Amino acid sequence: MNRWIKFGGIAALIFLVFALVESVLLTSLLGVGGALESFFVLGNLFLGVVLLALWFWFAGLKNIGAVGQAAIGRTARFGYNASAYLVVFVGILVAINWLASRYDSRWDFTEQSVYSLSPQSRDVLAGLKKPLRLVGLKGQSVARLGREGQDIGRATKELFELYLHSNHSMLSVEQFDPQAKPGLVEKYGFKGGNLLYLEYGEGDTKAVSRIDQVSEEAVTNAILKLQRGAAKKVYYLTGHDEPSLSSVGPEGVGLLKEAIANEHFTIEELFLAQSGAVPADAAAVMLVAPARTFGSGEKDALIKYVEAGGHLLLLPQRKMTVSDPVFDEVRSLANHFGIEIGDNLVLDRVARLFAAPEIGAQPVVRTYGSHPITKDFTPTTVTVFNAAASVRSKAKSMDGVTYTDLLKSSQTAWAETNLSALFADEPSADADDSDIKGPVSMGVVYEKRLKSEPEAAGKSAEDSATKSSRVVVIADGDWVLNSNLNVYANKDLVLNSINWIAGEEGGVSIRPRSLRESAAPIEQETFLRLITASFMIPELILMFGLVVWWRRRNNPSRAG
Repeated sequence: MNRWIKFGGIAALIFLVFALVESVLLTSLLGVGGALESFFVLGNLFLGVVLLALWFWFAGLKNIGAVGQAAIGRTARFGYNASAYLVVFVGILVAINWLASRYDSRWDFTEQSVYSLSPQSRDVLAGLKKPLRLVGLKGQSVARLGREGQDIGRATKELFELYLHSNHSMLSVEQFDPQAKPGLVEKYGFKGGNLLYLEYGEGDTKAVSRIDQVSEEAVTNAILKLQRGAAKKVYYLTGHDEPSLSSVGPEGVGLLKEAIANEHFTIEELFLAQSGAVPADAAAVMLVAPARTFGSGEKDALIKYVEAGGHLLLLPQRKMTVSDPVFDEVRSLANHFGIEIGDNLVLDRVARLFAAPEIGAQPVVRTYGSHPITKDFTPTTVTVFNAAASVRSKAKSMDGVTYTDLLKSSQTAWAETNLSALFADEPSADADDSDIKGPVSMGVVYEKRLKSEPEAAGKSAEDSATKSSRVVVIADGDWVLNSNLNVYANKDLVLNSINWIAGEEGGVSIRPRSLRESAAPIEQETFLRLITASFMIPELILMFGLVVWWRRRNNPSRAG
């Protein structure tokens, strides 16, 4: 009995140490209340005090000498070794933390990279030529819930850390409490609803912006606007029953207008039959799904504009008829630049679950050409089209002129030329020798460099877009309608195309999306259970080992 009372002193120390370590951990994470709610902490504390009291009551101070003798024994050496290992382990942790603070690196292993900036944001930050300053708010006055349920001050801090990590040399950040420092509110010009202040450049030439959202998309778009200065203008051709630029219905392109505006462009309608020519301030011109033929001189005006260094995006729409004069007229316009839009319809075999493959007129694209428009696209990037025709270059790339196949269908697709059979009362379609076999090109990029005066004078080539004619042709107009724009990467493709033809390659990339975070909050009770289990299991193993060791130490005959 006496030997187990002595063992109680050792056990008491174990219980007290575990109670102390977990209480410190829980207090740092949950406060004092979290430690007091843990039955493991309270239980270990109770057992430690009771066993320690019993040890002093029955064994008394006379065992202190015995403990001292044990300290120089073999068993004590194991304890010394364990202590040494603990010191080394703590030293390693300290060294790792020091290295991490000195050489900051991040790895995002979440499924959708929710703790990383998008490629577009990283490209924008890498292209900073002047210092950028981000200023946000914090404190109780802004500790309100945002759109996604996050605390605004905390969300601002986390977003600033991501941006600062991407380019700490050109970027500085600041957060302040507007109630504690009202002078800074006036200094930075915060108005009602403003949450962030951005400042690009220094001195009299600096540009500033204030936004009302705390999100990567809003911040990156604001940075782009500050970099670009005055917004370039994109003209949207009208007068041929094109989809309405102001409509938010399924058949309109209001969402496309909003997306283009978010890219820091000004978009306006252009009635070319009335103006007679494309305005001189046009950065790009769009022709989307016209339903009526051109008026007198419109086609020639567009050709003249492009040949003078203009930029054109052609998205014709084939009607479900064999004869389509509007489609043929757009084909003639593209043909002037050496681009052939086929008099066909791209079909693909669509696999159905528990059914035979069917023929579909909505080709899915996963194959993209090597071009700035698609530079960040991968085989997992999907775009979907509807009633598209083949698009090919009639001529090969030559001096000053470059053609690039932008996107291609799958190998199981083909361009059906027998439209009479396809649009008959009982439609039929099958690939034959007269059809274009897959993969079928459905988009072509044309670029012709011009010998401009700035180039002849030996100036920088940064304004290459102003010294080249650029045309993008994709023989389908449905994929940019409101009903289809946000399907897969459709919006990325059209915005990248507009950025490129307008000479804003810096804005060409995958845009930030609303990503699902691969984490979920847990209740405090559940968290306490997890912490308790992580301490209880090692404690039980340690106590079991000590019991076995104590029995063998006091019963040498059983040691074998």
